[in-house]
Formats: sequence, structure tokens, C-alpha cells
Amino acid sequence: MTPPPRPNRAPDPAPPRRALARGWLLAGVLAVLLASPARAAGTFNVCVYDPSGESGPAFAIAKDYKTSASMWGTTINLRAFTNEEQAKGYLKDPATDTCHAAVLTGVTARQVVRYSGSIEALGGVPTYALLQKAIARVISDPAQRARMKEGEFETVGIFPAGEVYLLASGKLVPKDGSGQRKVPTVKGLKGRRIATIKSDQAALTMVKRVEAVPVDSTIADFAKKFINGQADACYAPASAVGPLGLTAPLKAGGGVIHYAMSPLTFQILVRNSAGFPEDFKARTLQWAAANFDAIRRQKLVPAENTLAPYWVELPEADRLEYDALFRSVRKELSQGANPVYDPAMVALIEEVRAGR
Repeated sequence: MTPPPRPNRAPDPAPPRRALARGWLLAGVLAVLLASPARAAGTFNVCVYDPSGESGPAFAIAKDYKTSASMWGTTINLRAFTNEEQAKGYLKDPATDTCHAAVLTGVTARQVVRYSGSIEALGGVPTYALLQKAIARVISDPAQRARMKEGEFETVGIFPAGEVYLLASGKLVPKDGSGQRKVPTVKGLKGRRIATIKSDQAALTMVKRVEAVPVDSTIADFAKKFINGQADACYAPASAVGPLGLTAPLKAGGGVIHYAMSPLTFQILVRNSAGFPEDFKARTLQWAAANFDAIRRQKLVPAENTLAPYWVELPEADRLEYDALFRSVRKELSQGANPVYDPAMVALIEEVRAGR
């Protein structure tokens, strides 16, 4: 028996455009997820600027921080940078997961969060005790703490990295017949060549104020310019003198002016869009403050003791002259529509200096 003919089947209706769109969107999302490694919740990448890389003091402190963070339930992946501008660039780029946070010097942090970076204002807190007191004031005052945020960035930790001194070649501090070094007064700096970090507007202002000649430099090459004689002087913390080879011109007749120009700090900055929990940021701020004395004792004082053979002591009259110079520079740079220093931080510094 011949089977009946099969009826003609109508073609399937075309899928709705909305369903097609959802399908393509889902496929795209899956492709991105499969192509990009996922970051676990509570895991953050912290980039650390240290001129000595993973063997340097800032990275050593960051490793201690990582250990503490793990006890708070947060995993930190550390990456060392010897180029600070690169670390800052990754921090500010939301399109990359390279740096969710960064450890930067205060002078560079000031370009991201002006308030916290201004704690390094020239001559503002020239002793560790004053710096520690200023940090404590920021932590304890909610109004000051709120100023640690600028845009999507926030400073969540400040710790000391040394006091900055003026290192002078033998030309600037020559010895007289009795073997005593000549003390460079403020007026004596006129016409002298000083290696000056070109991105540091405060230092440039100070150098020009004393009518010295700035030798444009970067953090990567200022030491070389002082060592090879392109500059008569440079400024640096004691912790950088040995690693950067700055002892060579000191041994050749140079000296270190025993007057702290400013504190150098390392600051922990986070990009809030990365999802840092509020309790983690608060703990980080407290951790940095709690470790201030240990960092000073273990990492900074020993380096400063190595400078003892090169100290050039300032007479009290000259010290007061430098104080007045730096006070006027702080005032100038905290004024105007776009000041270099945050006026609120400069005001806090002056209160701390006055013992209020």
C-alpha cells in the first residue's frame, strides 16, 4: 500500500529581533569572561614604587602590609616599579587591573590627592615627631579625613620615608685653612646649580626664590647629575644616599646641610572604583600610623646615622633664615585658584608647628 503523501511543512518563523540581540549580547559577555582572567573578590593589585625594586625599603614595608591585610581577609598582590610615573599611570587608568592601589612618594601623590601630598610642604614638619602629630590629627578629625579623597582616588595610609636634606659638593661647602667647612647661607645659594625634580613645582619655586639655577632632573637621573658634577647640590633623604651612590661626591669633599628641608613620605593610594571596602581602608590608615615608630627606628634612623661624617651644621641665624624662606614658600604655594599645596593641610601644619 502506498503511504499517503507527507504534508508540506511550513518553514520555522524567524526568531524575534530582541531574542537575537540577547543572544549576541550573551555571546559577547561570555567571550570577554573567557578571554580575561577573573579577579577574586577581596583581591587587589598594589603597585609599589621603590627605586631599588623588590629589594628596597618601600617594598619591604609593603610586604608587611600584605601580611596584615591577609589577616583582615583581603589578598594583596604586590608589584614593584622602579619608574614612579608608570606606577601612577596604571593607578589612574581604570581600563586596566594592573594597579588598583599604589604606594607612591608624597610629591607624586600630591598630583593625585593634593591634600595628603601637601603634608610634605617645604619646611612644614621638619621632624618625625611633627610629622607623626600631623598624621594623627588627620586620622582623628573626620573633616580632615574626608579631604583624603579626591575624585575616585583616596589616600589610605601615610608613613615616613626619611627627612630630606641638601647634599652639597665641595664647591658649595669648601674647607678653610683650619679644615672647617663653609656654611652655605640662603644668599650663598645664588647662582649655584641644584638638581631639581622638574615635576616638583614646590622645589622649583624654592630654587628660583634663592636665585639658584635649577638643573632639570627626574627621580631616575637627579643622583647621576650630582655625582658627575652637572649640579653643585641635590636634595634627598638619607635612605637614598647609599643606594644611589651619592656618597661619592660627599667623600670627595662634599657635605650634607644638617637641616631637614621637608619630610619624605610614602603614601598608599587606592582607586575606589576597584571596590575597596571601607573597613579595609580604615584599617590601612591605622596600620600605617601604628607602624610609624617601627619604620623610623628600623629603616630610617640607621641610614641617617651614616651621614654623621658629612654633616654641615648651620648657625642659628642661618637656620632662622631658612625657616623664613620655607614659610614664605609654603604661603605662596597654598594661594590662588589652583595652588600647589592644599591650603587646609598647610593650615593644619602651621597649627601643629605652633603646638595647637
